[in-house]
Amino acid sequence: FYVLTSADKMVKVFSVANYKQVDFFQPPLNDAPNFMTISPDGRSGYLLDETSGFITRMNLLSGEIMARSRLNYRPSHVLYLEQQDALAVSLSLSQPVLLLDPLTLETRARISTGNSPQGLAVFLNQLYIAEAGDNTVSVIGLSGAESSRQNVGMRARRVQVAGDQVFVAARGEGPRPRIFLAGEDTGEGIDSE
Repeated sequence: FYVLTSADKMVKVFSVANYKQVDFFQPPLNDAPNFMTISPDGRSGYLLDETSGFITRMNLLSGEIMARSRLNYRPSHVLYLEQQDALAVSLSLSQPVLLLDPLTLETRARISTGNSPQGLAVFLNQLYIAEAGDNTVSVIGLSGAESSRQNVGMRARRVQVAGDQVFVAARGEGPRPRIFLAGEDTGEGIDSE
């Protein structure tokens, strides 16, 4: 399995059998990646550097850099959309989510979002986008269906699918994050410990 270690500026490879590090790969010299996702086939890692604005595709078998693209505008999250064979990347400073070709990293489409898009998730062919600046989650139909926006509380940051539910982590007014179930307008969050 692979672990992105931002402080070390590397992707570490560990053995599943004994959890020992067996290899490591370094991104381009000036990059400091802070987020990574892996292609469904496990061969490519997609590294985001929020500060420099780059996305890099790394061959996870060899460590070779296969493609690189400057997105600018603080890319904050990347998600592989298997049905669309595309990468969704949220740009928190310019407010779109880009759909990229997973091989070349060229932009295929732009999805307009609210203020400061962050975490992304897909559920039932809908893209959920946490919008920290608007305290909302946008739900975008990936097959041309309608889109909607749901208020979820202070600074929605991450979206996660588990089973048949979508969870949103939002930074509340207190020191602990709050978790909301998307689609439920209860007005109550779940305090995390």
